[in-house]
Amino acid sequence: SIGLDWPTGPTIILSGGVFFILMMVGRPLIAGFLTIAVSVVAFQSPKVEAAGLVPTRDQILISNSYLKLFLNHLLTAKDDMQIQVLIPEDQSVHNYQLKPSDLKKLKHAKIFIYTGSNEDESLKSQVASINSGIKLVNVTQAIAPDLKKDEHFWLNPEVAPVILESLKAVLVTQRPELKDQLEQNLSQSKMSILNFLSVAKENFKAHKNKPIVINHNSLYFLNQLLGINSYFFIQSNSPSDIINFKKRLKDKSIPILKEYGAVNFLFDSLMKEQQRSFAGEVYGESLPLEHFESKNFLDVLKMNVDTISNVLAGQGK
Repeated sequence: SIGLDWPTGPTIILSGGVFFILMMVGRPLIAGFLTIAVSVVAFQSPKVEAAGLVPTRDQILISNSYLKLFLNHLLTAKDDMQIQVLIPEDQSVHNYQLKPSDLKKLKHAKIFIYTGSNEDESLKSQVASINSGIKLVNVTQAIAPDLKKDEHFWLNPEVAPVILESLKAVLVTQRPELKDQLEQNLSQSKMSILNFLSVAKENFKAHKNKPIVINHNSLYFLNQLLGINSYFFIQSNSPSDIINFKKRLKDKSIPILKEYGAVNFLFDSLMKEQQRSFAGEVYGESLPLEHFESKNFLDVLKMNVDTISNVLAGQGK
């Protein structure tokens, strides 16, 4: 597990199963060879070094890469604020299991920042059990309960100012000399987000109640925010859900958008059956890796709104 930096529980089960099968078929020589091979990998794999923590100046750990988009509003590369991510960019918080290298990070971190979503709350419990002295920061703690009804509430731009405020407070405690700069960046970012939302809501009056279909459910907030009717395909096999989506897919006047990173074979099959194709792509909780470094939360929001606006305008023609 340490050598390959795999989650410990599944690694033990997989290894034990392999050895058991080999022994049962009477191949002790193969089992012995495999034992040696695994030992070599464990002690020589470059991932052994990755499992060791390189101490960082600030010792701040964030739960997932999406929080980077908010941090990019407040920090620049020259600030040299070393912040590590627990869940890698290419992994989902929904099914992630901690690895030996994660345990190293957690044991040495002073602060763990998380979004307060259901998945992060579960992760928080594991973090606290590994490092009882770590400071846990829920950046959405001050958000009104009604906004938290959506399981992806932390993607809602109306929540962004609260997240930015919480992140700024944490960063100031670690780097007091950056206080003035952080407060200035916070003020500018909040104003930019609010101004964009105001303009977007005004522009979308031309698309009021127009329907769209998205193949995943990360962007529920779009309905209330933009005044459109967004239908999301939830992971469901119930006959009523499938029938309803078939009806919408048959209606060629309703455009279909793909959420980046979302994979649903049933939905794809229904689209193929109705000979439909995606009219555009939006970004939910998953993003291309380069976006986490080059863009901030507002950049991603603008891309989504522009995509939807262009699709609906084209559909109207």
